[in-house]
Amino acid sequence: MKEILSPLEAQKIVLLSQRVLPDIVNGTAIDNTLVSIEHLGYVQIDTISAIQRAHHHTLWNRNPEYELSHIHTLIESKQIFEYWSHAAAYLPMRDYKYSLPRKEAILKNEQSHWFQKDVKLMDSILERIENEGPLMAKDFEHKAKLGEW
Repeated sequence: MKEILSPLEAQKIVLLSQRVLPDIVNGTAIDNTLVSIEHLGYVQIDTISAIQRAHHHTLWNRNPEYELSHIHTLIESKQIFEYWSHAAAYLPMRDYKYSLPRKEAILKNEQSHWFQKDVKLMDSILERIENEGPLMAKDFEHKAKLGEW
């Protein structure tokens, strides 16, 4: 027999599968943040910041008790790590082993990074940070037009 879902039922299944409707989970707020990251597999680091950086919204939506310090604490306690997966992301430490083959290939020069390093640009950015302190992307002038990068 064929099951038919209403649009509302289908919507609820999608939201629950993404943990957008948070479950009541035992443990601390930081435990719930870790559970969210583990469930999703990774959380893309995003610099878009209308109110707060977008990856924080992803976690707030899944853990109403989420705090900005959770990411730092989870990295320090080696429960998550930052890596360029398909984009810059926070990943659960259980998946660290999957990043090793690419890291080893790069180390052995068997594989290159996704882009050619611009050492001159990198040096100029580091020099500005050393002289001016922390900077945002908007603090750097660029001449590229949309779609040229």
